[in-house]
Amino acid sequence: MAGKDYGVVIITVRSGPLAGRTLQAMGEIKLKPSGYKIGGEVSVDHQAHNRSFEPSPVVAMCDFDRGEIDWDQLARARFDMTWEEEHAGLVHYMTQAAIVGEQSDSFKDGKATGLEVQCTKPNYRKRAV
Repeated sequence: MAGKDYGVVIITVRSGPLAGRTLQAMGEIKLKPSGYKIGGEVSVDHQAHNRSFEPSPVVAMCDFDRGEIDWDQLARARFDMTWEEEHAGLVHYMTQAAIVGEQSDSFKDGKATGLEVQCTKPNYRKRAV
């Protein structure tokens, strides 16, 4: 998008065992905010095209800096979290969120990979700062 700045994201845990802690993302952060998957199907004679909508969680994906975070404790909890896009002026709220995936720690660069943060569509909102 022309005329916008992106890049700095502050991830803060607002509730649960790590309330008040800031997590450090390593590399790109991706968000799937729609809360559904759209499928398509065409009839054999190509006369009809139907779409289907399947509910799915809102998903935030990134690698984290392992740091001093107790990942086992976070993995067992539900929590509220904000993702603040500092330069873009947006805050993403995920309430009753949870970590899913299989964590893998790198001894080379200190990254915790393989984890996603998920919540339901009603527990996600975005607003301008």
